Amino acid sequence: MGARRTTRAALATLLLFAALAAAAVSASFAEKADELKELGLFLGTDSGYELERTPTRQEAAVLLVRLLGKEAEAKERSYGHPFADVAEWASPYIGYLCEKGLTNGVSAGMYGSGDLCTMQMFCTFVLRALGYADTGAEADFSYAGAVDFAEKLKLADADVLGSAAFDRGCCVAIMGNALLANTKGTNTTLLRKLANEGAIAAEKEFGAFQKAAEAGNAIAQHNLANNYYNGRGVDKNVAKAIEWWTKAAANGSSEAMNTLGVRYYNGEGVEKDLGKAVEWWIKAAELGNATAQSNLAGRYANGEGVEKDLAKAIEWYTKAAENGNATAQNSLANRYYNGEGVEKDLGKAIELWTKAAENGNAAAQNSLASCYYNGEGVEKDLAKAIEWWTKGAANGNATAQNSLANRYYNGEGVEKDLAKAIELWTKAAENSNAAAQNNLAGRYYNGEGVEKDLAKAIEWWMKGAANGNATAQNNLAERYYNGEGVEKDDKKAFELWTKAAGQGNIKAMEWLGYCYKNGIGAEPDMAKAIEWFTKAAEAGSEWAQKQLESM
Repeated sequence: MGARRTTRAALATLLLFAALAAAAVSASFAEKADELKELGLFLGTDSGYELERTPTRQEAAVLLVRLLGKEAEAKERSYGHPFADVAEWASPYIGYLCEKGLTNGVSAGMYGSGDLCTMQMFCTFVLRALGYADTGAEADFSYAGAVDFAEKLKLADADVLGSAAFDRGCCVAIMGNALLANTKGTNTTLLRKLANEGAIAAEKEFGAFQKAAEAGNAIAQHNLANNYYNGRGVDKNVAKAIEWWTKAAANGSSEAMNTLGVRYYNGEGVEKDLGKAVEWWIKAAELGNATAQSNLAGRYANGEGVEKDLAKAIEWYTKAAENGNATAQNSLANRYYNGEGVEKDLGKAIELWTKAAENGNAAAQNSLASCYYNGEGVEKDLAKAIEWWTKGAANGNATAQNSLANRYYNGEGVEKDLAKAIELWTKAAENSNAAAQNNLAGRYYNGEGVEKDLAKAIEWWMKGAANGNATAQNNLAERYYNGEGVEKDDKKAFELWTKAAGQGNIKAMEWLGYCYKNGIGAEPDMAKAIEWFTKAAEAGSEWAQKQLESM
């Protein structure tokens, strides 16, 4: 009798614990439903949330569209679909998902609208919404493995996986977890993406991140820090940002570790400390963070915060490049192009520049364009050069802007367009490109494509000269020599010609020889005059050769 009582008591205790656990899970699901509703991403039904009811496939479609913040678009656009079994109220939602490639039917003309949604189905829906593919050569997961992949991404947590039946409560839990997951190939959470698209107000985004961060979610902590740093949904507070990045880093966020490295490197919100910057980058890099790997490579390449070590720089650039970091791909390409730390390999440089260019790196786009223009490492292809210069220019690369401007000015590979050339030279000049500053000055000097303006010409030649452009230095020197647009100043002219000649500018060499011969801006010095006339003549100046013959 005693044994039976003990067994019954143990069984009762187990049942009580099970009931308490089920109640806790139910309460957790209800709390997440409230949070989603507050964000405008979940509504429930006429009968309330109905979290313990299994949704149909068409109901699951509605949940997904609301999660994506696209309910208004779905209803307004009324995208079509081929299914005959979809209820009228569900049609806009399923039409939207079909249009975006997020759902399929059970057959060509049937959606299976009344079929009960399974965990496998819903995980597949949400994974697709995050940008992951379950079909094709680039598939990230299979339909059969959808739940396992969702568990790996922390979409399907213990409460969902341990649920006795898949119901709307499980859907809500997966949806809530999805908001804090990064979309495929980015460091942007779905929650952040929705706020960027205007589906969620910045203040509500902040509140959602704050709640999850205080509960210990590392991704939320990192994003909350970003909100404080950028003053997004809250007053800007760099100290708070540092506090939350530090918490996120302690919880294993490699993104937060990398960001702390940047803050210590720049001395922003913390005292500048290269040693600590490197320390954080090493931690993040060892966890596979590609941006940190690239940052760490740069420090080894430059000997900043660590002893200069080109071999280690190449090692980390290579890891970052393999992990898809465009900056590292471009930097490594430069090393292969110059044979710096690796054996010179133009083919490898082209391969890496291509990857970086396709990943949006503007410097790589410019380098690749130059290769196609010159037929260096690839077959000469002016059309491809123009294509990559156009992309690089659009992405703000000043060298690409200047190169593309030259093509428009000369009508090379594009229809001649002086206005377009001026526009691009202006952008490049404002981005401190010295060649563009000289080119733009020349247009203002000659009144070509713009109204003639000597003051602006002088202004841009001064900038170009200060930035080391030899042609600008020579052109500005001539203005000082002639007192054109500036007060005549032979010494200033001599100084500028000396700089330009030192860079190999033939006209400046001629002028410098002339100055030494005639004592302009300097004492007469026939030996130096002969020296500079000789250099100019050897560089192809017939005028300088005649000067030598007459001396």
